[in-house]
Amino acid sequence: LASEKKNGAKMIETLQNKLNEKESHEQNLQKQLLDREFLLLRSTIEEAELIIQDALNHLDDPTHISCTSSADYLVSRSQSTLECLNRLEEGRSKYLSDRSDVSYLLRSVTHFAHLAGDTIVQGSATSHMAPMEQADCLSEACRLCGGNALTYFTSLKEETSMREV
Repeated sequence: LASEKKNGAKMIETLQNKLNEKESHEQNLQKQLLDREFLLLRSTIEEAELIIQDALNHLDDPTHISCTSSADYLVSRSQSTLECLNRLEEGRSKYLSDRSDVSYLLRSVTHFAHLAGDTIVQGSATSHMAPMEQADCLSEACRLCGGNALTYFTSLKEETSMREV
């Protein structure tokens, strides 16, 4: 009876060790998955930064001087960008509360980059039709918009600063 008790205790200990190893392995796999998702997010943000930088480059591109756009169209693009900025912030908040789902934030980053880039380009094109002083102000506002978007994206690339945005 004593040997059966001893064998039973050893079996329980062995099973407990195997269970602990399995749990540890699952935790490591979960961490790897979260790390890979964050790398995917960083890559998406880096691509978004390139979209914004490309739009900013149009501000100084002499071949873009002949492009024009109406103020009404710029306003509609700006409104869409602002609405998307709210979704981007919502995506950041969702991701911070549940790191296992990065999909909404990924979509928000790409959509915002597209709309913000388009707004910058349309702002530049609209400035080509405005009187000199307003054109300069609009061009500066476009640069500021792009700079702020790049700063925001930079902060999203770092896990620690993402909480501070």
